[in-house]
Amino acid sequence: MPDVLLKDGKCIGSGNRPYFIAEVNSSHNGDIEIARKMIDSAKMAGCDCVKFQSWSADSLYSKDYYDSNLVAKRIISKFSLAEIELLELAKYCQSVGIAFAPTPYSRHEVDFLVDECGVPFIKVASQDVNNYPYLKYIASKQVPIILSTGMADIEEVRKAVDAITSQNNQQIILLHCVSIYPAAPETINLNNIVGLKALFKDYLVGFSDHTLGVEIPTASIAL
Repeated sequence: MPDVLLKDGKCIGSGNRPYFIAEVNSSHNGDIEIARKMIDSAKMAGCDCVKFQSWSADSLYSKDYYDSNLVAKRIISKFSLAEIELLELAKYCQSVGIAFAPTPYSRHEVDFLVDECGVPFIKVASQDVNNYPYLKYIASKQVPIILSTGMADIEEVRKAVDAITSQNNQQIILLHCVSIYPAAPETINLNNIVGLKALFKDYLVGFSDHTLGVEIPTASIAL
């Protein structure tokens, strides 16, 4: 399987050291100073990349959802970061020597992350694995794509890969993922990594971890 060259020049492949991504998500509580401290902690721990979420209240849920959940929009807005804050964090990551790669949830957010923040790759959340028009749009930006498979069956993963490669983008990394938070070790089935590698021989396979502790991600590296 070929290596994947990220946009920042970092090479990921079976002959290289593991690439560690620290998931911050929205645990900064919408506070950019907390976000900076979490970036510093990820860097100190030896992570290669820190990943936030690039959603806004408008991109995450539909109007119908907010109409039936009246406080949801206010809560979501509180925990999101504005584009100017994300750009500031991207520059801060560059200054301390760690990659910055939030997950986008709309085409506008994809454009912003690629064109303004210069992210090394786009991480696609499990919930978008069967959003094929969206996958094609991301692929058309010609950036590497890391795709979680936690909410997909194998046929949906095949269709997702086909959607991406239809745009002449072969830079794909698939992640075995169990979408439970936190996930108990007995739910993980790390052999799915072996299965994905057998079915998708032309692409790299990694692991998206939601367990507590370091034992499961450590074991995943051997596979």
